Formats: sequence, structure tokens, C-alpha cells
Amino acid sequence: MTARARVTLGLVVLGAWVVLVVDKALHGLLPEALWCCPMGQLLLGLGLVAAWPGLASAGTAWLAYGVPLWVIGLAAGEVMRPPSWFTHLGAPLIGVVAARGLGVPRGTWWRATLGLVALQAATRLFTPPEFNVNLAHAVYPGWEGLFPTYAAYYLFMLACGAGACLVAEQALRRVVARRPEEEAPCAACPP
Repeated sequence: MTARARVTLGLVVLGAWVVLVVDKALHGLLPEALWCCPMGQLLLGLGLVAAWPGLASAGTAWLAYGVPLWVIGLAAGEVMRPPSWFTHLGAPLIGVVAARGLGVPRGTWWRATLGLVALQAATRLFTPPEFNVNLAHAVYPGWEGLFPTYAAYYLFMLACGAGACLVAEQALRRVVARRPEEEAPCAACPP
């Protein structure tokens, strides 16, 4: 991928993220911009613009975790605003393109998982409980009978998030054309 193509894709992803955030703000839903999918989209876009494989891969891993939850929400009858469709369908596809162009550093999954933990903690602190962003305040409606406590639910969702990030890393590493520099961890990632 050329630098121009990479930056252009990154700007498309970031532009779509801005449209999503503005749409959320205009409809009184701004806390929803902190869901892991929009935040994954943000990481992906920044990773593309900055040529940072770890950031782009972590964003794509967050999308891999969040998109199935988005589909569950659609199936449950939740209404999705139009900008949300790019976040959940377009951004993951661009994430695969980013992986092909930038590579996927080893250890992306656990770094992405730690990021999810931090994001969920931040949404618990800074978003109203009625939005339940990143399911940080309560068990997903309809699932209460499956989990005796929120702590049990949190641990289940954390395991799902870690598993999704691991599967995303492994799938992306298999899908992309392997290059020798992909075999080593990225220089920008902490050991």
C-alpha cells in the first residue's frame, strides 16, 4: 500500500468517525460515541494515518469484538443511525486492508484487550448508566437470567473480548500476505 493510499484510507475512516460523532451529538446520543466500535474505528483511522500497525490492528480487533454485539442489538430491535453502518461494515473491511498494508504485530490481541478494559472503565466512569455504553453499568437487557451478578457478566464479556481480539489477530495474520517484518513485534509497541 502506498503512503498516499494509506493516509487516504485513514482520512476516510476518520471522516466517517467524525460524521458518526456529530450525528450522535445532534441526536442526544453522544455517550454512544464511546462504544468500542466507534473507538475502534478511531484507532484504525489514526493507525492508518500515522502508519502505526499496532494501533490499526487494535482498532480492527475492537471492531471484531463489537460487530457481533451490534448484530445482536439489531436482532433485538435496536435502532441504528445511518453513520453506524459504515462503522460496523466499512471500517472492518478497511481494517483488513490496513492489515495487508501495515502488517499485524504479534501480541496485538492482549494489548487490544487491555485497551478494552481501560475503555470499559472509562465509560463506566464518564457515561450515564442509562446508556450502558460498553455494557459498563448493567447486564445486557434480556441476559439477566444468565448471570447471577454483574461481576460474573463482566468476566464473561472480558473473556469474550479477549477471545475476539485473539481470533482477530490470528485471522488477520493469516489473511494478510506475510512479510518478514511482520514476524517481529512492532517497534512502536511496548515489550
